[in-house]
Amino acid sequence: MQTNVFDRTATGATEIGASLYNAIIGITLAIGFGINYLMVKLIPVETIMQINPIIFLSAILVAALPGSHCFPNRTVRRSAFWATCWSSPPSAGH
Repeated sequence: MQTNVFDRTATGATEIGASLYNAIIGITLAIGFGINYLMVKLIPVETIMQINPIIFLSAILVAALPGSHCFPNRTVRRSAFWATCWSSPPSAGH
């Protein structure tokens, strides 16, 4: 039976230390800030302004939705795509 990710209390895996966890978060943030800096420096404002605002906002929404569905409500039926966010496939009833 599939459980909600927030109900899990143990994984059976070796835990990483606080220092390593913070280092991973810091490196991830640094890479993100670096990419953002390069985008601001290399992409002219005029290029972004030429994009239709509806298409631009739709693209942002499409990019954000997959990540937000990795932790859905239990009662929501997940498709095979969303099952990739979990370590085991969801049960047929959810």
